[in-house]
Amino acid sequence: AANATTDYLKSIANKPEIEQVDNILLLSLLGSLTSETLYKIVIGEKYPSGKLSSTWDIYDHYPTKDSFGDINETYYHEGIFVGYRYFATKDIKPLFPFGFGLGYTNFEIRFIGVSNVKDKITVNTVIKNIGNFKGKEVAQVYISKPSYLEFYNSKIELVGYVKSKELLPGEEETVAIKFKLSEFATFEPSRDINLLLKGVYTISLGNSSYDTRIVGSIELKDEVVLRKVRNIEEPAGVVSSIHGNVLANLPQKNNILLTQNDFVYEERRFD
Repeated sequence: AANATTDYLKSIANKPEIEQVDNILLLSLLGSLTSETLYKIVIGEKYPSGKLSSTWDIYDHYPTKDSFGDINETYYHEGIFVGYRYFATKDIKPLFPFGFGLGYTNFEIRFIGVSNVKDKITVNTVIKNIGNFKGKEVAQVYISKPSYLEFYNSKIELVGYVKSKELLPGEEETVAIKFKLSEFATFEPSRDINLLLKGVYTISLGNSSYDTRIVGSIELKDEVVLRKVRNIEEPAGVVSSIHGNVLANLPQKNNILLTQNDFVYEERRFD
């Protein structure tokens, strides 16, 4: 774990303060079990296998750094661009990204294929322990929507994940990560609708929000309206200053084509 942690830290920016530390062990919200857990991890009876549920970086990289510290008010100027959504959209590599976590061994996440039944998508992958100690790994799937900035979306969104069983050195497990594309629709306030934008949705697989690769795509030839609602109040205008790069080089062999018939439409009123 010491070598794995040091290698990761050296791969990012020059941070001499952090590089002086071989290992960082985070024990979060364990209550009365903290001391027992620490003891068992240190002596090797147990092993860490958790993942960060937030993004850790230097203070100056956070978008809200100028709005912290008011004794009376807390301002949320970042909108939906919180945590990994902000760092990914701004193409900032954080010290420790969302979903990141090391143990006493290393893993390989091998993509097998992607399939669908209507808008229910399944990403199949193999998690293999390629290190010298037992452990567990979490495979994570993210999507990137077409025209995401135009409709105030982040560059990537977590859509599913799965944690492996305990794997011995050399052992592997085949797992499936499933999600429904319709659950990640975009709200269009000018038309009071939830819709899926037409275009290509890229599917990425990895073990953190930063360490991923594109493995497939979902293509919608036309926009798909999923829900019609009725607003009782005019939404406030939103202006975004976020900019990102368009993903390219999509793997065509893992492309899924969906149409309106693959989704369920409903109409709701909120009075």
